[in-house]
Amino acid sequence: METAIQRRVPATTIEKPAGAAASVFDAGRQAKQAAQASRTYTVLDPAAVVIKKGVPLPPASRGAAGLDRYGALLKRMEPGYCAELTEKQAKSLLARARKLGVKVTTRVLPDGKHGVWRLA
Repeated sequence: METAIQRRVPATTIEKPAGAAASVFDAGRQAKQAAQASRTYTVLDPAAVVIKKGVPLPPASRGAAGLDRYGALLKRMEPGYCAELTEKQAKSLLARARKLGVKVTTRVLPDGKHGVWRLA
């Protein structure tokens, strides 16, 4: 049986490009340091914060202002009505309907728009 001999080849014979990392670990470390260096942090200055007294608390809102538009649209729709919308608007209306418990379905119309039908 023949014994295999393994030899070490020094890495000095291979030339690395200028600025190349010594290993993948060094490359990752360099990328992390570059990302951290590019971040800017604003430190809170308690003396600069304006504090007001007697400001009325506004009513709690549920989600973004756009959801109210879709809720209003659903209120206007009766079962069997269809709204022709863009794909993004149809998805938003569908999500709002599900949250409100309103049954709707969507279909792509021949002109490329999306129809949303209220079922119940």
